[in-house]
Amino acid sequence: ILNISKMILSECGYDVITGSNGEEAVELYKKNSDIIKAVLLDTIMPVKSGLEALTELKKINSDVKVLMTSGLSSEELIKNVMDAGASGFIKKPSSIEHLSSMLHSIITGK
Repeated sequence: ILNISKMILSECGYDVITGSNGEEAVELYKKNSDIIKAVLLDTIMPVKSGLEALTELKKINSDVKVLMTSGLSSEELIKNVMDAGASGFIKKPSSIEHLSSMLHSIITGK
C-alpha cells in the first residue's frame, strides 16, 4: 500500500518521502520539516500507530498538516484523529482524484 500510495501521489505531481512505520515517519518529519507540506498517515502502522505519530508530529510543529487514512471509518476513530489535530480523514480505498483533492485542500487551506 505504501508503494502504491507513493506512485499515485507522484503521478499527481507530489514529491513523496515515505516511511515504513510511524516511528520512521516522525523521524523523517524531524529531518525534513522545512520541505514537507503535508503528512499522510495510516491509523494502523507498525512500531507506532498513526495516532501516536500524529501526536508526536503536533509536538514538533503544532501547525503540521496531517491527512489520516484508514480502512476503518467508525465515527469514534474519525473523532479521535480529528480531536488529536488531524487536518482531515480519508477512508481507504479512495480514488486518486479524492486523495489528491484532499491533500491539495489541506496544503492550500481551501
